[in-house]
Amino acid sequence: MRKSHRFTVALLASASMFALPARAQDVAQAGDEASAPEIIVTGLRASVASAQAIKRNADTIVDSIVAEDVGKFPDQNVVESLARVPGVQIVRSEGEGSSVTIRGLSNVKTVLNGRELFGGNSEGNYSARNFSLGDLPSEVLAGVDVYKTSNADQIEGGLGGYIDVRTRRPFDFSGFTASLSAKGTYFDRVRGYDGKVEPTISGLVSDRWETGLGEFGALLNVSYGKTALTQDRQAVSEVAVRPDFAGSGQTVTTPSVSFLNGTQNGSHERFAMVGSLQWKPSDSLTLYADGYYVKYTRKIDFADLRISMGEETSDYTLFPGSSDLASGTFVNSTINSATAFGDEFRTTQQYALGGEWADGSGLSIKFDASHTSSDNKATLQEWDLSTSAPGMDFAVDGRGRQSVSISGVDLGNAASYTPVYDLSILLGGKQHANTGRVDIAYDVGGLVKSLQAGVRYNEYVAQNQGYVNFLCINGCGGGGLSGADLPSDFLASYPSIAGSFVGWNTSAMRQQDELRAYFGLPVDEAYNNDQYLRSVEKTTTLYGKLSYDIPLGGLSFDGNVGVRYIHTSLRNRSFGTSPDTPGVYDVAQVDSSSRNDVLPSFNGRLKFSDKTWLRLAANKSLERIPFSDLNGAIIITNAAQLEARRGNPDLQPFTSWNFDASLEHYFSRTGLVYLAGFYKRVSGYLQTITLDGQTIPGVAGAYQITTKVNGDKGTLKGFEVGAQTFFEFLPEPFDGLGIQANYTFVDSAVPSPVDGGGKVGIEGLARHSYNLIGLYEKGPISARVAYSWRGKLVSASAPADGAGATSLYPNIGEPVGVLDFSLTYNVSDRFAVTIDGANLLGYKDRGYRFERQTLPTGELLSDRRFGIQARYKL
Repeated sequence: MRKSHRFTVALLASASMFALPARAQDVAQAGDEASAPEIIVTGLRASVASAQAIKRNADTIVDSIVAEDVGKFPDQNVVESLARVPGVQIVRSEGEGSSVTIRGLSNVKTVLNGRELFGGNSEGNYSARNFSLGDLPSEVLAGVDVYKTSNADQIEGGLGGYIDVRTRRPFDFSGFTASLSAKGTYFDRVRGYDGKVEPTISGLVSDRWETGLGEFGALLNVSYGKTALTQDRQAVSEVAVRPDFAGSGQTVTTPSVSFLNGTQNGSHERFAMVGSLQWKPSDSLTLYADGYYVKYTRKIDFADLRISMGEETSDYTLFPGSSDLASGTFVNSTINSATAFGDEFRTTQQYALGGEWADGSGLSIKFDASHTSSDNKATLQEWDLSTSAPGMDFAVDGRGRQSVSISGVDLGNAASYTPVYDLSILLGGKQHANTGRVDIAYDVGGLVKSLQAGVRYNEYVAQNQGYVNFLCINGCGGGGLSGADLPSDFLASYPSIAGSFVGWNTSAMRQQDELRAYFGLPVDEAYNNDQYLRSVEKTTTLYGKLSYDIPLGGLSFDGNVGVRYIHTSLRNRSFGTSPDTPGVYDVAQVDSSSRNDVLPSFNGRLKFSDKTWLRLAANKSLERIPFSDLNGAIIITNAAQLEARRGNPDLQPFTSWNFDASLEHYFSRTGLVYLAGFYKRVSGYLQTITLDGQTIPGVAGAYQITTKVNGDKGTLKGFEVGAQTFFEFLPEPFDGLGIQANYTFVDSAVPSPVDGGGKVGIEGLARHSYNLIGLYEKGPISARVAYSWRGKLVSASAPADGAGATSLYPNIGEPVGVLDFSLTYNVSDRFAVTIDGANLLGYKDRGYRFERQTLPTGELLSDRRFGIQARYKL
């Protein structure tokens, strides 16, 4: 065993330079020149070298991120670490990374140690097929592998790619190992809120020992962490096209609903427990029992001041060269003070038994049986106060910053308001799956290196339930009560750009029983049928895979070819609107379907030398539709704002043909340059559309309904270029410097029902992104400075006022750059201290509507974070 480097550089940025050493034998190919890395490495150089060996020897295109040591991942948030992988872009929500796309597609399969994982995600889908990576504390991870091309033995379902999250087992260590880390993170919160410090604690104990029955090992890894957040938003959520504006004869586009204050204040908590037992009764047989438990809790309070623009006056200006309002005076505008709290609770657990048998003759058998379950619940309570503004001067600049002056009403006086409604939402999902898998491999030798085949059976059950209730208080504003009539502790004062305003006190709102009793509202609410969906999906999968090594003159061509066959049966049960009683959902809808899919795959590597080669890959991938998107019932998501969503039971899984090439040159143990190109041809791409002016049977008002449709064919193409090295040739102390850099270009054209037809870029995808990371490792000091940037993107497609489904226009998100750093000092072999910072530049999310910078959508500010961590290991 090679000796691990003792000292670490705290930067693992471009994951294309990293591959997890734990259980690396599954990735390395027999017969390659470079030997497989150690199972456990510490220190950046050792980590990079091991990762590079894995990438070099793999028979597919894979990039990885490695924990530098037990309890030390590059970032506290797993998703934010993935942002540094070439070809990966992330979505940030509430100041944290929440989800990823690979080469433009968010349809990514996430597995835990090769097993399927699921649960609610940050998009509000409570029977999500995939697990939300943001729920996982990074301290329990050994690494994350990002597969950009497919092998036949990988679980289907990732149109964009396949992410394998890996934890540790006791046989990964040579003997007894124990570690403890503690971290405090300071959140420099926006808008004058006091800074806050939150803890993260993790520990691991592992050992292995010989007995008369063979070798045993046991491991326990536990982590708890809490993060604070404050976000501030100014936003124009809707626009209106007003003909003959103020009698001028001009048609002017103006804001119709503006958020003058959208402060969110809350926390995220993550708890994870990983346990593993291993037993090796003989040299040919190894058995294991694994258990995982993850709990995620989100608690958010927010207060919004929303203004619906009243009647315009002749006092207005337009942005130069446009018909878009820059400033104006309005009369009789409606003002809503909406205060809310939203909580989410998610738990995911998985238990597995399995093993591997190999007799040394070349034949090996792997077997695994697992049970996975998740329980997810989200609640929202939004209480509203209403008033009106006789006069309002409004202005907005091209960056989305608004200026508002209210006249004729005192927003800071409770007597100015009338209580109106309580919007009460509870949505939840429960899922479970029983899975069995057997894989058989035989090492042949020669042109055919090995043969592999396997079978997998999975029974997956998902159920959604909940309610969305709009409850009138004070006669929906007509009961004669004002804010001055309410108990003083029911209300609070909040800041806004228009001055202080009165809203519901979130502390009082969290005492729902008392508040509801005061207004005579029911304390308990029953589940509604319109939120119910039960899905039972059964899949049987067979695959075959052949690995080859073919001499071609003085060159060598190796890789694999395979095919995966999947039979799927699906049964959905939900409730639709009653034709006899509009607004009541009591008609059971049962839909059953089955299908067969065949997914071929090819991966090849043409070796020009021991250091340079060209990888080629072609495969077909499939993405199943989320269960909640198949529910044909209309679900009201916000009755106050007349918003709803509807599933589409006619949606079909969509597929992609993927073609990849990667030219790689390895010039040192930690040095690599590469250029990779890719092309994807996607059929039936799933897109979100928003329909205005929709009627819901039995419900008053014209609703804005969000739904999804299968698009026609779309394409994605692009390339990645990157390099890494340590400058070991420099004189001391500069020989500790290193760099990692990568750039990704992605061009997409997918069908969308935009005005006039045509195609648009994929939502959430930037054409340009890059990472630039500086490294240093010398003696006891290691450091990292990482900058990640992505260009502008299509954030959503939305209709102009009064437009139908064929008049959708893209909203644009402006470029975002994020700067992070970390600095580690190794006091001894056992004790190290790290300080780090995230979002040092305090990035701002800004955007504009309909590709017109004169229609800004707003500005969102998020916290900066600074942390200090102490780690001790035995």
